[in-house]
Amino acid sequence: MDPVGLLAALVAVAAFPGGAYAVVAAGAAALTPPWRALDGWTATAAAGAACTLVAAAQLPLPGSPAVALPDHGGAPANLLALLLLLAAAAALLNADDPWPPTRIAAAAVATLPLLWLAAVTAGFAPAAIIELPGGDELAAGRVCAGLALLVAAPAVLPLRAGTPRAGRALLLAVAALLALLLLEPVRLRSQPGVLTDGLALPAIALWAALDRLAGERPVLRASIGAALAVASVSLAALAVR
Repeated sequence: MDPVGLLAALVAVAAFPGGAYAVVAAGAAALTPPWRALDGWTATAAAGAACTLVAAAQLPLPGSPAVALPDHGGAPANLLALLLLLAAAAALLNADDPWPPTRIAAAAVATLPLLWLAAVTAGFAPAAIIELPGGDELAAGRVCAGLALLVAAPAVLPLRAGTPRAGRALLLAVAALLALLLLEPVRLRSQPGVLTDGLALPAIALWAALDRLAGERPVLRASIGAALAVASVSLAALAVR
């Protein structure tokens, strides 16, 4: 057993960029009153929240111990695992809600561009996709993938009567963090992690406010997300032709 790797994993899951940071980001995504935070929670929803927190630990945020420290042969961060955990969380947080075609389409346009970028870069490490060089088709495809995720993510987990608001905010916060990493300018990555990650919180709050003004509109979200997803896939294909 590698004690340093184990400590890094515990810190990443329990504090930064996992549980504690994801909870703060969830607060930025939706200011849920304390008396509403526990509404709608079941054992299944709690399992969904746990999946979300584990997915948050896979995010390559600047200054993250999971990124800065070597894994010493342990399991590296994996984009496919991250997306599967978020999909499981969306299903568990509202297990009774059906999956109509618009919800399935929103999930597809939010995830397929990322998987295509992973195939193009010949690796599923999130950091490799996020650090694609700027100024070319791959970087433009990465930006389109991030925008598609921001547009479509709220439609993947619509707010229903049985959906815990805090759990939904947590899932959307982690999705927004991933999207912001894709949209982050290259020059910001050389700045201290506390600065860049701190800027993500007001950005998530602004996105959440604009998202509430836009309303649910699942068909429109899926349509705009699909256009951005096609643009992302096309740009990445042009880059490797």
